[in-house]
Amino acid sequence: MKHTNIVAVIIALFLFFGSLPPLLAGTGYDVMDLPVATDDEAFTLQNTWVTVAVTDNDEGSAIFLHTLPMLPANGTAEILPGKLYVRYTPNPGFVGTDVFTYTVKDFQGNIAGASVTVNVIPASQLAAINVAPTPVFNLEFCTQPLTPVIICEDWQDPNGDDWHISAELSNTTFHCSLVVLNDSCLRYTPLPGFLGTDTVSIVVCDEQTPSLCSTSIALVHVGCITPVANSDVAVITNTGVVVNGTTYGGNGLSGALLPVVANDEEQCNSTLALTQINSAPAHGTAVISGGQILYTPSSGYNGPDALQYTICNGCGLCNSTTVSITVSSSGNCTISEQFCTQPFASLELCPQFCGINPTTAGTVTVSVNGAGTVTPNGNGCYTYLTTSVFEGTDIITFSVCDASGNCSTNTTTIEITPSCGGNNPPLAVNDNYVAGPGETLVLNVLDNDLDPDGQPLTITELFTATACGTVAIFGSQLLYTVGDTCTVGDCFQYLICDNGSPALCDTAKVFVEILPPVTNCNYQTDYCTQPMLPVQICVQFCNVPDAAITDANTTFNCSLNILGDTCLQYTPLPGYFGTDIVEIVGCNTAGQCDTAIAYVHVGCTAPNAQDDVATLVNNGTATPVNVLANDSHVCGSPMTPVVLTNPEHGTAAVNPDNAIGYTPQSGYSGIDEFTYLACVACNTGTVCDTAIVVLTILPPELPPLDPQPDAATTLQGTPVTVSVLNNDSGSALDVTEITQPANGTAVLNASNTVTYTPNSGFQGTDTFTYTVCDSGGNCQQETVTITVTPTSVNQPPVAQNDTENTPQNTPITISVLNNDSDPDNTLSQLGLVIIAQPVNGMATVNANGTITYTPDPGFAGTDVFTYNLCDPAGLCDEAIVTVFVTAPLLVDAQPDIEFTTVSTPVTFNILDNDFGEGIEVTQVLVLPQHGDIESLDPVSGQVTYQPEAGYTGQDYFTYQICNSSGVCDVTLVSIAILPDGINQPPTPNNDVAQTPVNTPIDIPVLLNDTDPDNDPLTVTTITNNPDNGTVTINPDGTVTYTPDPGFTGCDVFAYSVCDPSGFCAQAEVGVEVSSSGCQNLPPLAADDEATATEGIPAIIDVLTNDFDPDGSIATLSIGAQPYNGTVSLLPDETGFIYTSNPDFTGTDYFPYIICDNGNPVLCDTAYVTITVEPAPIDAEPDIVYTAQNTPVTFNVFTNDSGTAIELTEVWGGPDNGSIAVVPGTGNVVYTPQTGFTGTDYFEYQICDVA
Repeated sequence: MKHTNIVAVIIALFLFFGSLPPLLAGTGYDVMDLPVATDDEAFTLQNTWVTVAVTDNDEGSAIFLHTLPMLPANGTAEILPGKLYVRYTPNPGFVGTDVFTYTVKDFQGNIAGASVTVNVIPASQLAAINVAPTPVFNLEFCTQPLTPVIICEDWQDPNGDDWHISAELSNTTFHCSLVVLNDSCLRYTPLPGFLGTDTVSIVVCDEQTPSLCSTSIALVHVGCITPVANSDVAVITNTGVVVNGTTYGGNGLSGALLPVVANDEEQCNSTLALTQINSAPAHGTAVISGGQILYTPSSGYNGPDALQYTICNGCGLCNSTTVSITVSSSGNCTISEQFCTQPFASLELCPQFCGINPTTAGTVTVSVNGAGTVTPNGNGCYTYLTTSVFEGTDIITFSVCDASGNCSTNTTTIEITPSCGGNNPPLAVNDNYVAGPGETLVLNVLDNDLDPDGQPLTITELFTATACGTVAIFGSQLLYTVGDTCTVGDCFQYLICDNGSPALCDTAKVFVEILPPVTNCNYQTDYCTQPMLPVQICVQFCNVPDAAITDANTTFNCSLNILGDTCLQYTPLPGYFGTDIVEIVGCNTAGQCDTAIAYVHVGCTAPNAQDDVATLVNNGTATPVNVLANDSHVCGSPMTPVVLTNPEHGTAAVNPDNAIGYTPQSGYSGIDEFTYLACVACNTGTVCDTAIVVLTILPPELPPLDPQPDAATTLQGTPVTVSVLNNDSGSALDVTEITQPANGTAVLNASNTVTYTPNSGFQGTDTFTYTVCDSGGNCQQETVTITVTPTSVNQPPVAQNDTENTPQNTPITISVLNNDSDPDNTLSQLGLVIIAQPVNGMATVNANGTITYTPDPGFAGTDVFTYNLCDPAGLCDEAIVTVFVTAPLLVDAQPDIEFTTVSTPVTFNILDNDFGEGIEVTQVLVLPQHGDIESLDPVSGQVTYQPEAGYTGQDYFTYQICNSSGVCDVTLVSIAILPDGINQPPTPNNDVAQTPVNTPIDIPVLLNDTDPDNDPLTVTTITNNPDNGTVTINPDGTVTYTPDPGFTGCDVFAYSVCDPSGFCAQAEVGVEVSSSGCQNLPPLAADDEATATEGIPAIIDVLTNDFDPDGSIATLSIGAQPYNGTVSLLPDETGFIYTSNPDFTGTDYFPYIICDNGNPVLCDTAYVTITVEPAPIDAEPDIVYTAQNTPVTFNVFTNDSGTAIELTEVWGGPDNGSIAVVPGTGNVVYTPQTGFTGTDYFEYQICDVA
């Protein structure tokens, strides 16, 4: 496979058009995360418009309304601002059913469509049908930064019902900054730092049961808004002037006044002024006259012309646009217009003609030269829509003649391109990480963020203080350090921006799960040995006194020999290399048991390389970085570092003592990084692990500039002078500028102090910032906080209600103080106490002023608790916190792991372990690579798989299930094709059953047990009898459990299951007698996605999104190996190391299993999808010297990087000689021209041809 730029182009096309090309459709390729549009139905009264929230039941990532391909036949439809709603207006008098279609689009360009059915009913039927309150869409407000706006409206309900604003459903762009004041009013407060237009969705609900709601849209313009300059079209003849469809009299050839500002827009009623003509017309003159443009065409000129102008509003923001001009001195003329649109988008065209009104003249003829359709709207305008996947230029010609024979032609050119419409905002996606106390992480939060225009993204700001630990911007990454004593989860928010003009931004949250400190027993857990060489393992059972080994197992349930109470012997199986996990069970005479874990590393294992962070001074010399200091090898083998990728701003080389010497570029200061391999030499080859080194390079000549925040206190109405530099450090500091506070004035004095004067009557906290610079020109900004204390009596604090959401069985930490305030004190001075606990959970006040709410196990619904907020003087206020606990998804497809032997078909049921009412198999997404699906019953889920002849190993396919409501899920089927004649033991799974008191129960324990050889299984013995009942084995393979008389609680027994060859295995059964009992819920494993680079090991953390309702996940194991690579378990069992096969790129899969530590142990299976990307290549410049008239041979690959690279093209020289390329070697022979001396050059291209 040859890796070239064409690969990136093809991928970009797939992402934009949202579907596979016809040649790939139906082949089993999977396009993930496509939007799904679902049909809608709405009701309205005769002669009454209705707003349809068409995207509410659609699915996708950040979708928005794109086009209306088919308009209604008996009314009109339009997309409303915000691109989430469609307003439908029936034609006067129409009653019946009308239909239109719409498309939605995500930020990757994927598109989906659906239809909307509108039922228009006569007013006489109103009493029998409940209709939602009528929404309002002409709400528009202007305000200044941080200044609240009160939004009130008298909404109308067609049924005359009472109504109210829903505080839970109403939201803004950032889902915050709204407070509902009463049934008809709410208050909007702009977020700090926000400037621009915010969309407020106001949801109004009636008081019927069930309640019906509608959504009204209010636009709030914060600060000064850039005006909208709309393009203009002018037609100038000797009989008149037509501007944007309006006709003005007079001879336009002698000079035409063009009112171009008339169609421009200003959001907040600021005065618009025509300030300049940016680009003069080519065939005439243009000057500004009385707020209009006076255009005079050149004498005798006929044809098209154009000019550009600029408008500005009262606060100095400006915008520019173009005027398209057609000059005609005769009755017949041609007008040219230009537009642009995106693929699949509709566009309204209203063609202009020279002195002819198309609505009263003769028939307009239309000619289309391209890939679109033109449909007349009946008002002189037309709807244009592309009919296929198309990018390029479309030309439409409109022709019309009046009764006098005067004719005019309009040539409209449409450019169809995805970039039409200007800059689109980026999309920031939340991130999840896991860390232990005191650990430092380098967070690559930009990896899952995207910009639809492909612009580079920058982390510009951090919001929300962390609950524990510290975080800082580190170039394109974040550096997060967990507090040493921190044991709770942490969360903070960051802002990303693109480089558009103006820049557009988005925010996302980072969630960090803080792992509890690990309590280790004092025994050896890791053992190293060679293939087939036994090793003795001795353990301790820390949680149970006087325990002795009773049972043990490994990955393959064999190769163990118990030697005594605490020791056993492990012998590797023939041909096994890698890390095997030994689970050792010890019990005492009282029946108490504990499990110890040991890891046996057979053969040579890879080291564990940890990322490094270092700070150094650029003194012009190499600084050693001991990268191996925090790396380790479980068997103590010596490690050697290898520089994998070079730093951008310096060089890195391995020193003889195995430190890596870093030399920064001369004069450079800032962030640099490189990657290295920690390697161990083995008899079978070298194994390595990868880590990143992040360096902060400081300039040597100046001490660091370190301004510190300042604080001062003054009385109400009293100025105060602040020496802002007293606590700052640096060289020759100088305050260069200050910002003004919101509630006072600040004056910069000559002595570098600042005098603050509060506004009359103000009391509370005010802030301003100052900029300090050192002698090297380095500048930073810092904040000064002024506390203005009142001269009057103490005021109570103000506690505001809060609303939060959390999934079922998931605690949530709520920052209740964020919307609370106190006129006299800071939030840290206030006391917080719970005065009413929730009914279905527990609320706990944390030391940092947050409250952690933990729902009861299994609860889903609405829960409420109340807290009291008091100041130091004892004045208090209370608030209510509402928590919505959401239930899990209704449909859950679980991975399947099946077995068969070489060339032998196997039949199994893929729906047996899936959950959901009325589920069916809807499609197979990824087909198996080494076999065929001979049959698949979508209702029963029965599948017959035939492996290809002679193949042994792993095979996979994925399938999708859906219920009748359209809720779907996707999962993986793993099939192991084993060699013929090698019997494998059964694979039993633990069971849980329930029975009333004094009632026997038959338990089908074999129902969830499997055999890799598909042999019939038999329950042979009860290996561990229950303590509070009896068990008998029945002839049909079930077992009957009979509880002791009167017993209630949890009882456990174990059974042995065997195949016909005598291979056996053991499983446990937990029985809950009466309503109390075992209370163990199974863990929940969620599917994962990961990215890896060709041939480079990648660490995959699968446990981040997994969950155990009763406690923590105890074990993690591999369900099956991928067939395009290998996977092994990390030593700490938190994830896996995946390495692709050489030269493989594409998609790979493997399943994994998590188990809890309940009684009995319960497990769940999920799968990982890995996208393997090509290894990067890099061509570096070369410098070569030779004597006059002397050829020279050199290799251009010497300083290039990449696997299987090839020199594919040479261009751009040489000008003073010739070259010859030796194919396949990288060698180039340069021969200078006779007598030439000086510098010559040429350029070359390399490609990865692996």
